[in-house]
Amino acid sequence: MKTISFPAQRLEALFQDRKVATLPLLKGALGSDVDLTVFRKLSALPYRSSYSHRGAYYTLDTIARYDELGLWSFQDIHSSRHGTLLNTAAVLVTNASAGYFTDELDAVVQVPTKDALRQLAAGPARSPGVGGPLSLLCGRARATAAAMGRSAGAAKPGG
Repeated sequence: MKTISFPAQRLEALFQDRKVATLPLLKGALGSDVDLTVFRKLSALPYRSSYSHRGAYYTLDTIARYDELGLWSFQDIHSSRHGTLLNTAAVLVTNASAGYFTDELDAVVQVPTKDALRQLAAGPARSPGVGGPLSLLCGRARATAAAMGRSAGAAKPGG
């Protein structure tokens, strides 16, 4: 019985050519109709899925040129060194000296973040934000706001 081979180099060549690819394109490059075959071959490569487009796009870390926040965009496809939008938001908020309002974080990652941020119940604190946008503050910013006698909702980054 002949063993069928699906070389990962075919995926690398596709990424070199296109920078990003969807699962159907990856299957086509390998000549396979099986998702698991693609993921098995991807696992041998330093790959990321997009946090935009519901993770439908893949790229290689060797292709992506991440900025100082660990973000990379190609056309309207966004990817992060931190992985998912949930992980990316958690890292960005935690590392921010004064936290983010949702509209500010949306502008940084270039996609809506409100739903992802709602899932971070065990992560960064959500402020009540009476009458204003939801504000996310890291531990340092909350402590600073408390020391200054302000509510967390009043401590806007940069302000």
